[in-house]
Amino acid sequence: MSTTTSRSISWQRALPLVPQEQLPMDGTIYFLHIPKSGGISATRYFEEAAPSEAVCPHKLWDELVSSGPDPRWRVYHGHFGGLLPVWLRAWPTTVSLLRDPTSRTFSHIKHVLRTPSHPFHEMAQGLSVAQYCAHPILSRSVENYQARYLSSLALSRELVAQESSAYAAVQLAFENSMYGQDSAADLLETSCKALEALAAVGVTEKHQTSLRLFSKVTGLPEPKADFLANVAPAGQQTSLNLTADDYAAVQSVTEIDRKLYERGLERFARQCLEHGVAEILPDIEGSRTS
Repeated sequence: MSTTTSRSISWQRALPLVPQEQLPMDGTIYFLHIPKSGGISATRYFEEAAPSEAVCPHKLWDELVSSGPDPRWRVYHGHFGGLLPVWLRAWPTTVSLLRDPTSRTFSHIKHVLRTPSHPFHEMAQGLSVAQYCAHPILSRSVENYQARYLSSLALSRELVAQESSAYAAVQLAFENSMYGQDSAADLLETSCKALEALAAVGVTEKHQTSLRLFSKVTGLPEPKADFLANVAPAGQQTSLNLTADDYAAVQSVTEIDRKLYERGLERFARQCLEHGVAEILPDIEGSRTS
């Protein structure tokens, strides 16, 4: 059988993910912050809900790996993707927010354009949204970005499984998981598996309800105030002057994100009902976009 044919067989069907009950858990909470998903305001909730000494102050890998671990940290929030469990050597209670892919993409591009310190800022100047989405480097910040961020959990899920009866089973699982983004079908399957591995998923469009759900699954206090999604201050907002080609380009590079988001909406609705959070089904339907 050729290599191409072999790779078309789902790696996850050939080797299922480690069952949740086999993952070592240590009581740590992790808010997996996907950029431009309303996570800054969610971060404020976690910072206020937990004792200050228990909250890791770092939000980027650069800071985390240079500081080393602190045994007092029990709450993590940042752009660590799915690889934080490897650094922790345990599986934390993980929650995350998903955002409508079109809105997240526009927000990300606006952020790049208005932030001189962003590494892509100079590269993005003068480009339309369609050109940004087609750029060989810039497109990495928008092309099915949420699915890629979540799918990295597949690597961690195998590596933190510390017990196995078969020789090199964890090593083999890790090597197989590296094929989880090879094709659109693989990426969708991998990210949806990661979605189910989360303790809870929220949606940016239902921000306050999402935080209430997070409090239920983490055991942290409910939010005392409305934590609104992050909005650029007046004077820093960026207009994109969007065209039909721009919308089409965004739709093209977020097809998997769109399907993941729809799955996320469904799981969010189920979990809100299961945990007694406010009835949100009608509002979820209203938040969908074509």
